[in-house]
Amino acid sequence: MTGAAEHAACLAELEQEQAPDGTTPLQFIWNGVTRACSAGSAHRSKRNEPGGFALEADLVIIARAELFTPEDLAILKAGTKNTLTHDGRQWRITAAITPSGDPFVKLLCNDPAQSA
Repeated sequence: MTGAAEHAACLAELEQEQAPDGTTPLQFIWNGVTRACSAGSAHRSKRNEPGGFALEADLVIIARAELFTPEDLAILKAGTKNTLTHDGRQWRITAAITPSGDPFVKLLCNDPAQSA
């Protein structure tokens, strides 16, 4: 088994271990498809800036690359500010990062209402 395949297998295990009900992993919806993932906790706050309060919201999602078509991975990597739904909320993808071998894609997200 290659290092990338082993990494992806470990992520699949982690998805099951993080399953809130012990069976169904955390999920997100992007491009009309529901995919399993590992997700950090969502962070939302307001900070006071000149002109008023600014919303800050961040979410990091890690999903196995094998859950995407090569075309979908290319779209994500292009940084087109796509949105996804996780835990009933919309998030804007600000960056998609993949390590060597593409075992997974790390999606850095923020609130769509937040300035880019």
